[in-house]
Amino acid sequence: MKIHKTAAYDADRELTELLGVESRLYKIGMLDTQAQEVLRLATTVDELSLLLFEPYEYRPGFHADERQVTLPCFFTKVDGHTHQLMSTARKWKQDHNRTTLVYGGFHSLDQRPTTYSVKTAKELDQSALKEKQDLEPLAHLSEVKKDRVVQSAFKVMQWLDGELKLSYKKPELLAALLLDNRHILDAYHHTELTQTVPKCIVEDNQKKVPSVIALARMLMMHALGFDVLVVSKHHYSSIENYLPIEWFDHHVMSAQEMDKENHRSSPVGQVIGMVMIAALVLIYFVFKR
Repeated sequence: MKIHKTAAYDADRELTELLGVESRLYKIGMLDTQAQEVLRLATTVDELSLLLFEPYEYRPGFHADERQVTLPCFFTKVDGHTHQLMSTARKWKQDHNRTTLVYGGFHSLDQRPTTYSVKTAKELDQSALKEKQDLEPLAHLSEVKKDRVVQSAFKVMQWLDGELKLSYKKPELLAALLLDNRHILDAYHHTELTQTVPKCIVEDNQKKVPSVIALARMLMMHALGFDVLVVSKHHYSSIENYLPIEWFDHHVMSAQEMDKENHRSSPVGQVIGMVMIAALVLIYFVFKR
């Protein structure tokens, strides 16, 4: 069998032997222990289509060093001709089922916590939560992720109290975010930052406005680095009833833009791939010297 080995292939193999590890830029688990900062991406609708299903490291604004990683993610409302976007999202979920949540409306996110969970939440504050190692469904998370979830929940309450000025019952909201929130916490548990961006996509086909609990769950996912999309072909109002426009992107997708979406092949991965190949070849020849 004849084989043609590319220059990048030879460079990658030789670097792996020299360094003793795979020469990929970010290894599995490498970004999970640093402090995290979430950056909301403000884009055009075309950029949304190009970047939505790309990893963090291919998105503008991504940065990682030994202390901190910056995660660019979407918090976006899309109205209009969204059929192709949802079709792509469902296909994506088939391959990323554990880290992608797709809801047909807000009813799952609206679900109120049980009386038992609310009673448990009344006894907890932020410091007590860190000491509760066996508290379900937090128990199966790593210590790092558990701390991030708790911090994100309290950050959401600060947003509701401060900039958003929305009323809520603290024990009920805390229970909704930390105790009766298994689907979201499971998706976060299975997220590996170098592999995929977790997503929550809500297809809003009802006129019912989401509750503060649903909004808080979406905000917490955003604070954890999820892409959060609300999609409505009927232009129903939802998150814009609560959030200032600077908190999220709002796009209206026309029939022409949907047609472009149908025929577009995203160049982002190709461009990044070419850049990485060029870098590998350059490093290869440096080592050869």
